[in-house]
Amino acid sequence: TAARNLPGLDVRQALLPNLPFRDAAFDAVVGNFVINHVGEPDVALAELRRVLRRGGRLALTCWPRPDGTTSRGHAVVNDAMEKAGVVWPGDVPTMPFNEYGDPGEFAALVSAAGFADVKVDEVAWNHVVDPEDWWSGPMAGVGSTGYVLTRQSPEMIARVRAEYDKITATFAAADGRMALPVRALLAHATR
Repeated sequence: TAARNLPGLDVRQALLPNLPFRDAAFDAVVGNFVINHVGEPDVALAELRRVLRRGGRLALTCWPRPDGTTSRGHAVVNDAMEKAGVVWPGDVPTMPFNEYGDPGEFAALVSAAGFADVKVDEVAWNHVVDPEDWWSGPMAGVGSTGYVLTRQSPEMIARVRAEYDKITATFAAADGRMALPVRALLAHATR
């Protein structure tokens, strides 16, 4: 997206934990909801720090820990699975980011990796998306939600989809899309 929106910007993508870049190769490193999905966030942060030049900027987003008082717009598929009666397997983490899903814990994680001037802000917005597009990710097996959903029987998937349709109807927006209220934690720091 950055390369498309900012022509001429040198944008490179890679997969953690082993980035194929030299030390201090970048002025800025951005990870959008990446830290939520790595098994060892401290190792991933050390690698991000390695490829960032001294004085370079880091920006990471993370889903906040659900607190029960705000919308779970980003979790409508999980909520539909729960309402349909899907039993979550004990060996699959439900929310791997819970260890650092509040601003203080997220800041401590980034600081412990050696970053300076660490600040964490909470941001909120309405994510406008086609309900079919939102459903297609988990149905393609994306994330732990998709991993669990795609292993259900066709009958259970149909029950989940019926609950999903009920939930997403409450977020209906123009043109058949939905506006999901979401929150994120944005950590920014320097090396």
